[in-house]
Amino acid sequence: MDAAKKASPWFSRLAALFLGALWSLAYPRWDLHGLAWCVPGLLWWLGGHNKTGRGLLLTWIASLAHALCTLHWLRYMPHAAGALAGWLALSLYCSLFPLLWAWLFGWFWRPTTKADSVSMLETIRSWSLLRAQVVALMGANLWVLSEWMVSSLITGFPWLILGSTQRPWSLLAQTASMGGVTMISWVMVWLSLATCMGLCRLRSRSPKPWVWIPDVLLPVVVLGMCHLYGYWRIRTTVETRPEQRFLVAAIQPAFPQTLIWESGEGAEKMTVLENLTEAALQTNPDLILWPESAYPGNQSLEPTFDLLEKHGSWLCFNTTDVDVLPEVPAGPAYYNAAFLVGPDGQLAGRYRKRHLVMFGEYVPWADTWPWLKSLSPIQSSYRAGQTPITMEMQEPKVFLYPLICFEDVMPALSLDAIKSPSPLLVNLTNDGWFQQSAAQFQHANLAAFRCIETGLAMVRSGNNGLSCWIDPLGQIQGVALSSETSPYERGFQTFQIPIGWKAPTYYPSWGRLFHWACLGMTACLGIHQRWKQNKQTA
Repeated sequence: MDAAKKASPWFSRLAALFLGALWSLAYPRWDLHGLAWCVPGLLWWLGGHNKTGRGLLLTWIASLAHALCTLHWLRYMPHAAGALAGWLALSLYCSLFPLLWAWLFGWFWRPTTKADSVSMLETIRSWSLLRAQVVALMGANLWVLSEWMVSSLITGFPWLILGSTQRPWSLLAQTASMGGVTMISWVMVWLSLATCMGLCRLRSRSPKPWVWIPDVLLPVVVLGMCHLYGYWRIRTTVETRPEQRFLVAAIQPAFPQTLIWESGEGAEKMTVLENLTEAALQTNPDLILWPESAYPGNQSLEPTFDLLEKHGSWLCFNTTDVDVLPEVPAGPAYYNAAFLVGPDGQLAGRYRKRHLVMFGEYVPWADTWPWLKSLSPIQSSYRAGQTPITMEMQEPKVFLYPLICFEDVMPALSLDAIKSPSPLLVNLTNDGWFQQSAAQFQHANLAAFRCIETGLAMVRSGNNGLSCWIDPLGQIQGVALSSETSPYERGFQTFQIPIGWKAPTYYPSWGRLFHWACLGMTACLGIHQRWKQNKQTA
């Protein structure tokens, strides 16, 4: 008996680690997205059937294992100390939010007295069907609020959103055009918890195996409504697809990131870019895209401009922009910027990146703790741009809305694009920091939800992937390169993209109210729960 008691905590911890690993398999590149539906219910059961303290520990172990596995690509950055510190710190940070969810949810559903002496099954079997429905719905609301927090606090990191695993499920993915990707999470958590509770309460009502169906009936109806909406949106979008298209060529140079610290590599990198651009121009594209950090700087662009003029093509590329500001007397201000150049070699548009990457483009609190600079390879910090920019091409007339690096992960930045006349979202990124890992696929998967939310198409040019275009339905098109079979390799890819394609979407108008609705419902149910507790103890 004593041996069994000693083994039990270790078995639970192993189960938590296993659950965290399964959780990570729902994300790209593994894409076993069906596993994500099991996670909330299993996470609740794993933590709930133990004492409060141990249950929270198990929840944290599972969420930490999930974050470590899913974000493992951070270890590949060519700066060993910073890579390890960033991977561990970010994983620890992300694991706190499922833990917060479990703590708040446990406060809501656990009995108010003798919590440790009443088993989880006894508690659940004492509930009415209505009580079980309310508890499951409360768990879904709290999950959405936890994802809202991780997406907003500090700089925001909406990378591990549960609903983002469902992009391959095209009908359900369209739900993001109503309430964002977190609305998909809400449906998933609600159904998962309701199913788990129904199975737990089965014996209290009937030995028949189908009596748990009433528990899941309401969330299944909501899930079915989401599918009907998705079917309508897909059909409407396909029917309104514009006939006029323009050709885009995305250059993928696949530069190893170690080259940025090697002197004399600028000329070689420029030669690679020029050769790939010249090859791509043979297809007569309207627009050439160079990914983030591809142009080495301090190299002449005149040969490229001559090629553009010869073929009548436009070029959008990324490099550092410099400005002298009166409020920065110590020196010039540097920006991570995108530029649009016309066939005549004249500048047609410039955008300065607004959402900077912590420890990648600036070191926070470096003045207070200078040792933090040792965790980053950067020598100087960028300043953030202030305004969204829409760039205009002529012949064909196309509006481009640039996003640099991970900006296509942040919903708020893409929403500004709807103020322009149906622009094409353009993402220039450099995921080569993470070598040939899952980062490129996870990044593109998240970018697809910006297309669903805004109803706009996006074209992406990555240093070593994923260079592709994404339609307004979130479907990733044309990943394989024209010269290589691997999506990580050097080459270029061409895309025929409809001009002015826009899908119906409600997210820009009122979709963000969904978070506030979850918050309001949670507050009302929480106040009611506190009133019941006070009434019972009075």
